[in-house]
Amino acid sequence: MRFQLSRLPEWFEYYASLLRVHEESVKPFGPGYLNVTKRAALGVVVQITPFNHPLLITVKKLAPALAAGNTVVIKPSELAPASVIEFAKLCTKAGLPPGVLNVLLGGKEVGECLVSDTRIVKVDFTGGPSAGKEIGRQA
Repeated sequence: MRFQLSRLPEWFEYYASLLRVHEESVKPFGPGYLNVTKRAALGVVVQITPFNHPLLITVKKLAPALAAGNTVVIKPSELAPASVIEFAKLCTKAGLPPGVLNVLLGGKEVGECLVSDTRIVKVDFTGGPSAGKEIGRQA
C-alpha cells in the first residue's frame, strides 16, 4: 500500500504534462479522407470503482478525466469508500473547484441511477463481469 500511495502523484503529473504539449493532429487515413484528432472535454463522467485498490484505481481514472476538462462523479465500492472520500477532501483542500469532483456513496441502486442518467456522457467501470454487462446494457 505504501508503494501505491507514493506513486499516486505520478498519474497527475503525467496527465498534466500532456496539457503542456497539447496538439491537434491530422492522421493519415486513406485517399479522399481527412482524419483530424481533436481533444475535447466530454462533460460529466461517472467512474465506478471496485473494493480492491480503491484509491489507486480512482486516481488512474480521475487524472486523465480531469486533465481532459471533465467533471467527475466517483461511485466507490460501498465496501471501501473511506480512502476515496478522504482523497476528495484533499482535492478540495488543494483548490479543486467545487463540483468538479463529486463522490456519491451507495450500492447497486446508486450505480444504476448514475448509469441511466442521460446527463452522463461516459461511464468508466472497473468491477465484475456481471455488473459490467448490466452497465453496458443500461448505458
